Amino acid sequence: MEKNPPIVFISYSHDGNLSSKVETLADWLTGKGIQVITDHPYVNRPPEQGCRAWMQHSVEDADMVLFRGLVFWGLAEFRLR
Repeated sequence: MEKNPPIVFISYSHDGNLSSKVETLADWLTGKGIQVITDHPYVNRPPEQGCRAWMQHSVEDADMVLFRGLVFWGLAEFRLR
């Protein structure tokens, strides 16, 4: 019986030069047999279902989520299933 490859969703802040670094990481993970979800296919257009719904589905579909963002001082609400 074949095992499905793990799915990793990479979410990142679009400040600075992170896009190319995330793309390099995604390519490396893919080369290791890991299915990767990033926003790179949507550079010039948003996903059909909208960014918010796409991100929610991506988080739900993933086995692991990698997040790289800016640090904000304040309160953030995280909803876990």
